[in-house]
Amino acid sequence: MKLLIVSVGHKMPDWVTAGFNEYAKRMPRELKIELVEVKPEPRTIGKTTMQIMEAEAQRILAALPQHCLRIAMDEHGAQPTTKQFAAQMQGWMREGGDVAFIIGGAAAIGLVRAYLATRICAGVACRAVVSGV
Repeated sequence: MKLLIVSVGHKMPDWVTAGFNEYAKRMPRELKIELVEVKPEPRTIGKTTMQIMEAEAQRILAALPQHCLRIAMDEHGAQPTTKQFAAQMQGWMREGGDVAFIIGGAAAIGLVRAYLATRICAGVACRAVVSGV
């Protein structure tokens, strides 16, 4: 099983990369973790907010493996306890498929949710059952 963190942004500060690498080393062998950075859409004159959102949403979707469980992270989503999240992770591990946590550009995450027909999750933990498209 692989966990993917799909995030809008590139050229992250060194402290972000160092933190990610530290936590990735702590993961068990059977649970690999990968960071996928999606280039943000340039905020240029002449593009509407909707055009920017659409472009970022399409880049996010293109970065996702076809047959993974897709979870859109959002501040308004479910906030399970650590035990609830651990139980959910164990279930996903038993199923054996990959899981992608999508951290959008603030503007694009709503479109991603709509495209995936997902429920939303908050923070770093998530209980939602989402589309395995």
